Order: sequence, then C-alpha cells, then structure tokens
Amino acid sequence: MKDNEVKLGRIGIGKKTLRIEDLEDKVHFAIDAYKRAFDKYKQGVDSVQDWDMVIKALSIQLEELRDFIAVAHHNIGVIYASKGKFPKSIEHLEQALKFNLNYSVAHYNLGKVLKKVGEIESAEKHLEAAKQLGFDK
Repeated sequence: MKDNEVKLGRIGIGKKTLRIEDLEDKVHFAIDAYKRAFDKYKQGVDSVQDWDMVIKALSIQLEELRDFIAVAHHNIGVIYASKGKFPKSIEHLEQALKFNLNYSVAHYNLGKVLKKVGEIESAEKHLEAAKQLGFDK
C-alpha cells in the first residue's frame, strides 16, 4: 500500500440502493395523490384524508432520498480517499453522516481517513461509533 492510500471498509451500497425507476413510480404516486386532493379542494369537497396521503407519500420519499444521498456521499468519500484526496474524502464522509448518523460503514471509513491525516481523537470516536453500530471489518 502506498503512503497516500487508506484501507477502507466496504462501500456498503446493499439494501440502501434506490433505483431511479422506483423513485419515479413513488413520485408519480405522490403527484397523483396531490392532484386528487387539490381537485377535491377546488370542488369544496373534504380532502383531509387525501392531503394526509400526500404527506405520508412525500415523507417516505424524503427518508429514502436521505439514505440514497448518504450512500452517494459515502461512496464519493471512499473514492476521494482512494485517490489520496483526504480533505474532500472527509467532507463527503461527514456529509454522509449528516444524512444518516447510524451509517456504520461511513463512521468506520471516516475514522480510517481521519487517522491517516493525524486526527487521532476524532478518528477513534468514529471507529468506536462504527463498532457500536455493528460494523465489523
């Protein structure tokens, strides 16, 4: 291994992967629900349940997008680390954790990169967080 390389954990896409086609279907569902609710509203018909359905659909989509964004930031961070661009790697791994604080692989990889740049105390915190969240090499 070269001096500027860091051995990182798995990229960990697995079940967090979101297919664009799935997202498109869910967006269409939310749009259709919105149109139904708005049509009822314009007609003066009670549309509270329809609006609740729109809120539920959009809330689910937001959660899925948070996971997708976390995985994307994590993977970008791993790529930057493999290229020796540690500040960019740290930036993206930290962003991944902003979207999903329980992302154990991101904690692990951030810990490894922080250790590489000499931020030992912070690195140990992330490595311990990864371990507490169930990450094993």
